Amino acid sequence: MVKFGNTTFKTDVYPKSLNPQWNSEWFKFEVDDEDLQDEPLQITVLDHDTYSANDAIGKVYIDIDPLLYSEAATVISGWFPIYDTIHGIRGEINVVVKVDLFNDLNRFRQSSCGVKFFC
Repeated sequence: MVKFGNTTFKTDVYPKSLNPQWNSEWFKFEVDDEDLQDEPLQITVLDHDTYSANDAIGKVYIDIDPLLYSEAATVISGWFPIYDTIHGIRGEINVVVKVDLFNDLNRFRQSSCGVKFFC
């Protein structure tokens, strides 16, 4: 599950895999300037249970502020630890995050931003 601001997307489920890959998925978040600067990208890793609720394995929070400066890097990528508050680090996830700023398509919004997420 990928969350930024008030928007949440769910990835596909890869059953019976301890090493799933979501190489083709990307998510577009339209956010206000305040959320863009204040909110981290949140990735929640869940196991898949057929007959009961999915259990959280852990979370990753990525601050995208370094991508917002004009002379900054254009991509955040690497292995991030999947952290659970009770069990500690429970694995890692390879993530690539890219921010594309684009012109307002809605004249009533002050700004919009596309955040691409690959893992």
